[in-house]
Amino acid sequence: MQTIAVANRASSKKKKNFTSARELIQPEVHDLVITRMAAPGNSDQPIPERVTLVRPNPSNPSSALLFIDQTPVPQHAWSYDAHDKILRWQGRFGGGQLHFVHNAPGGGYGVIGSAEHAVSVSAGAKAQFTCAVALDCGVSYKTSGKTIIGLDWDISSSQWTSAKWNKDRLLLTYTVTPQGPILPPKFAFKFTDKETGASPWEPKSPPAEASLNLRTTGALAWDLMFKSSLPPSPPDTSSKPITGPQSVYPYWLQAVEDAAESTINGALVVEDFAPQGTLVGMQGTRANPMVSGYYQTSSSSAPFAIFDGRLHVDTKPMENAYLKGNTLHWQGLNQEHQNRLGLSESGSLEFSKNGSIASSQDTKVAARRLSTRSTLDQVAKHKDLHPEAHAAALLQTEALADSSLTIYGLLAMTPFGQNNQGAWSDVVQGAVQEDLSTIMNSFVSSDIWSLLFPNEAQPTLSGELAEVANSPVPGVTDPTSWYQSLGTAV
Repeated sequence: MQTIAVANRASSKKKKNFTSARELIQPEVHDLVITRMAAPGNSDQPIPERVTLVRPNPSNPSSALLFIDQTPVPQHAWSYDAHDKILRWQGRFGGGQLHFVHNAPGGGYGVIGSAEHAVSVSAGAKAQFTCAVALDCGVSYKTSGKTIIGLDWDISSSQWTSAKWNKDRLLLTYTVTPQGPILPPKFAFKFTDKETGASPWEPKSPPAEASLNLRTTGALAWDLMFKSSLPPSPPDTSSKPITGPQSVYPYWLQAVEDAAESTINGALVVEDFAPQGTLVGMQGTRANPMVSGYYQTSSSSAPFAIFDGRLHVDTKPMENAYLKGNTLHWQGLNQEHQNRLGLSESGSLEFSKNGSIASSQDTKVAARRLSTRSTLDQVAKHKDLHPEAHAAALLQTEALADSSLTIYGLLAMTPFGQNNQGAWSDVVQGAVQEDLSTIMNSFVSSDIWSLLFPNEAQPTLSGELAEVANSPVPGVTDPTSWYQSLGTAV
């Protein structure tokens, strides 16, 4: 009888079970605002304004999309390590590497540009809420003695629920940029009055106070606070009638977001500093950041883009078109865009939670998100409508045509990889072991193989693997006999 070296069979069968945890993997999106760090000697080379990574189905890597300033990056030119949250790409702006922070609300750090002109950057996480506002909804000051310490409101009170709400008037946008493990994050706010058309207010100097903190008691929620040290932009002075407060640009804002950061409610102090200011209630819905990318209503229609909660054509946002939650609303679309995009003058599209598909019950229009390859093809096909997007894609193609090694390409070359359960292994070593197992098992005598594995075909060698197995090496002139000798009589 013989004992046969049958290599790595149990471990290779075990690998087939790694897909059992796919349903536990959640969609992931990083919508980031890129800023140059104020570090001595930091390069002044150009950097992108935005980086957007969308992973609607992490168990299917081919569905993932990366956009650098709205330009889709081919999948072979970028990689993402979901475990360590490291994104790398080549081509645009000389390539880059961003390391995302693990804790909410997100953001990160990194470098962009060539090894000779690398730019240290911060990446801020952006959120956008479309909010209704109301006067006389029960908002009051919270005091300690004679000192005002906060704002108070009750969304379950009759005053709140019966108030006259000015729908979708305020567009609240904020960006949170991490500043390291010790310093608090940096905040940037933007307030837009969608009813009056007043110029948006973006406080240029840092606000006196700003924070976003996860509650440690009670139901999970996020507490958002903004308090300006300077008066906001003056309200609109046109003769257009205004419903609700004269201004929605706050001296003070306190709000609560749900645990998923998808809804918000809170209070504003407008028109003056507290306690002379007017108290206003607010409640709104976040633009789903998963709804990002290029979409198409039919194979003959030109694509349109959705970024930053807005409908875009050729990298430019369309007026009166915005995303609220999972729904894109638009009105006043001109005739050319109606004809080219396959959309009506006014309407809405309801998107799936992961942003991949959309439909409209009113107009019977449907849309789907395009893959990277399809996006590049369709932008090229309709380059008369998308000249700037097409030019950016050509610049990317030119940059990727350079076959010289880059620091980001080298960093992406790793022998390690993850299975669907998140476990790490040396995939190069695993492939070598699997090939060695195939070679060794192919040389086991057929009668012994049939005895041990009667219902399984014995491996056979072909191509490069057969050439390797039958190649003599110093000390072994007859590889076949050598492999066969690994069976030992007992």
